[in-house]
Amino acid sequence: MAELVKVGLEEEDEHYFEINGPVVVGKVIEFVDEPQSNGKTIRWCQVDVGESEPRGIVCGASNFNQGDKVVVETATGESRERARN
Repeated sequence: MAELVKVGLEEEDEHYFEINGPVVVGKVIEFVDEPQSNGKTIRWCQVDVGESEPRGIVCGASNFNQGDKVVVETATGESRERARN
């Protein structure tokens, strides 16, 4: 984190996640902003990850636009369920 602060990025908190499936680069096709009652906004995104249909992804980040490339974990429901146990 210190390295990020040195280059001027703001530190809020550290979050650790386990990745359980393949990771691919996807392209944001479109998104819809939806304001929440807590004052924040979530984005309902359609992301092309190279499958027959775009993936629907809910995201809290606002630092991307249509056409941007994003990292997507493509684990199936089955592998996600195993990761929870």
